[in-house]
Parts: sequence; C-alpha cells; structure tokens
Amino acid sequence: MHNIAVLLIAALILSSTGCVTTMQPLGKDLPVTVAVEQGDKVEITDTDGYTSTFTVENVTEKTIAGSNEDGVNVAVEIDHIDTINIERIDGVKTALTVVGVIVVVPIIIAGVLVLALAGFFGGELDMSG
Repeated sequence: MHNIAVLLIAALILSSTGCVTTMQPLGKDLPVTVAVEQGDKVEITDTDGYTSTFTVENVTEKTIAGSNEDGVNVAVEIDHIDTINIERIDGVKTALTVVGVIVVVPIIIAGVLVLALAGFFGGELDMSG
C-alpha cells in the first residue's frame, strides 16, 4: 500500500507541473510593444534600478501600463526600461496537464482498488474473466 501512495503522489506532482508559468527575459532585439501583450504579468527594472511587477492592461509606443497585486496603477516609460521579464501561462502545457490528470487519476484509482480487493481476498483475486 505504501508503493501505491508514493506512485499517486508522484503522478499528481508530475501532472501539476504543466500549469506553472515562468518569467522569460525579453531579448534586446525584440521591441517591447511586440513582445508584451495585454494580460501578461511583467517584472520591469527601470534605468534607475526600481523594479515594478504588474499585470499589463495597455501597451503604447511610449508606455506599458497596468496594475499591481494591490490594485495600484503602474506605468513605465519604454525608454526607461532596463530589463523586462514576461510571465505567460503555457496553454499547451496546461492542456496536456488537464488531459494527463483526466487519464492518470482514474488509472491510479483503478490500480488502488484492484490491489485493495486483492488484499481483501487474500491475494486470491482471479482476473482471468
């Protein structure tokens, strides 16, 4: 029964990793107005060394604007950006995670039930049909 618990925990951990988002640094050659989209979570360090983290609501040729977790409006002038990291949810990984959970969890539950029934019947469960 201990092995089943370990298998179940490992499967759940592996299946949940697909939804994790990561911060990706923006390349110097790509224009900010092309790379940043409404809804992205960004971490911007300006040329003065001040760092702002917020969700983008508007991108213009001159500014990136949005609000932080406290609901405070933030606007950073593009000319004053030193570094920018963009956080996005990977739709493909998220979809695969959902499908994986839908497939893996029932298989694990079925395995647990079969092993539990086999233990209940003293290891004499006949699965031959």
